[in-house]
Amino acid sequence: MKCDKCNSEMEYFIQGSCQGWKCIKCSEMIVTTYIDPIEEDKTKYKITFPKLPDCYIKLVRFVSDRNKCNLHIAKEMLRNGIIIEDIPAKEVKEILLLCKDLGVEPVVSPNFPHKVD
Repeated sequence: MKCDKCNSEMEYFIQGSCQGWKCIKCSEMIVTTYIDPIEEDKTKYKITFPKLPDCYIKLVRFVSDRNKCNLHIAKEMLRNGIIIEDIPAKEVKEILLLCKDLGVEPVVSPNFPHKVD
């Protein structure tokens, strides 16, 4: 895409809630609203956790909060493997980030199309 002002090349960008084109020479911009696809994802996901040792306290707390049970029951659930269903996309991303930090690889279905970083 060429700049209307100086006829130089423009490059595409996404920054926060904005997206558009910016001229690399004169900084002329064409900007519009960017809505992250995860915000519009209405899919309810299912996460299956593998059997885990006791050391994953953050995950135990998450399972306890999500299932409205005490930490002991949550810990037992994780020891035996657990499935959590009807999770919105934004929450799945948070869970996957937590699991990534812990070195845990849960299975998400249907396939989770959003970038987790």
